[in-house]
Amino acid sequence: MKRSIGLKNLLLKTLVVLGILQLSCREVEEPVISANYYPLAIGTTWIYQVDSTVYDDFLGDSTHFTMLRKEEVVSSFVAGKDSVPTYLISIYTASSDSSPWIYQKSCSGYQTDHVAVRTNQNIPEVKMVFPVVNRKSWDGNQLNTQGKDTYRFINIGLIHQIEETIFHNTVRVEQENTQSADSEDIRWEIYAPEVGLIEKKVSKTELIDGNKGGVHYSWKLKSFTSH
Repeated sequence: MKRSIGLKNLLLKTLVVLGILQLSCREVEEPVISANYYPLAIGTTWIYQVDSTVYDDFLGDSTHFTMLRKEEVVSSFVAGKDSVPTYLISIYTASSDSSPWIYQKSCSGYQTDHVAVRTNQNIPEVKMVFPVVNRKSWDGNQLNTQGKDTYRFINIGLIHQIEETIFHNTVRVEQENTQSADSEDIRWEIYAPEVGLIEKKVSKTELIDGNKGGVHYSWKLKSFTSH
């Protein structure tokens, strides 16, 4: 009888320890951050260095492009009585620092307590969900009729450096990460608190008859002006 009680006590202690370890691992793997990663205010401006490479599978060559991209919040409106403000963003490009800005198009964005949404060509995309939790996933196309596109938070709370600028407590939104010997589909974005998007990468290529086709481009924040 004493031996039976001892085994029961040992089993109970083991279960308790395992439970504590599981809770500890969960706390480490899934931290929560409440910082504002999607700031929107009239007058806020982001300028990005954009580098892109287009691969021509027919000719078997590639072409590299470099330009600047400016996004400026120019106005806002509220659609309904209880709606959150929607901000209109004008997008400009320039070939260099000394070239004039050329208007390209406009888009819009808004943020609630639960989501941050950006609309391009009347297609809303859920860029982030709140709170920011490591490994949390969502459908980026949940507000449109496109196919499901699973995004998730990874690498939250890290330091990220672009040129001489250091950003603290950043978060990475992984949108796609599929690679094989013949193709690559990679999409991710990195956000910094009170700044927003600081870097993004898109690489969608495939080998066709031995030649690479597709596109690769990246954005890196060059300057940021807050309201």
